[in-house]
Amino acid sequence: DTSGLLLLTNDGGLLHHVTNPTARQHKGDRKKHFVTKTYRALIMGCHTEESLEAIRDGVDIGAKYGGMTQPVHDLHIVEYPNHKSTVVSLTISEGRNRQVRRMFHAIGSGVMKLQRVSIGEELTLDGVSEGEWRVLSDKEVHRALNWEPREIINDQSLPFHSAAFGNKPGKRRNDRSRNRRRRRK
Repeated sequence: DTSGLLLLTNDGGLLHHVTNPTARQHKGDRKKHFVTKTYRALIMGCHTEESLEAIRDGVDIGAKYGGMTQPVHDLHIVEYPNHKSTVVSLTISEGRNRQVRRMFHAIGSGVMKLQRVSIGEELTLDGVSEGEWRVLSDKEVHRALNWEPREIINDQSLPFHSAAFGNKPGKRRNDRSRNRRRRRK
């Protein structure tokens, strides 16, 4: 099971910035602004700080999934719920698909539960119950993610037409003639 904080956006630049540790906010910007993601994971096995050392340094999750991971920013054991499992807290700056699960699989362990508890230092689950959502303000996006939100034009005077869906205004596809052609073939 995976749960926790999700960031939904239609801003491709922001997505790249949050998931790619080498992303730059603006063209020509030489400074890297990586965004960390912190997870809480229930993993199989009774692990020690030493057995998790490979994860700290970065592990090979396979060429198909991007090879070596970046070293983690923080990894520590939170608790041992029983003699067969360990709860850890892990902070990374990459955002590969199923990366945390693949990292633990690479050291011979599995993830039974995974929860993203924060994105950056300020976006956390505090005040948001499971299943709830909220819109981030421009100030939150700028401060928490170090990203300048793009301006959204909300001009009601602009005409709405189906061109946004691939059709040109004033032209309508003749479905009958298209269907006739299909039948003849």
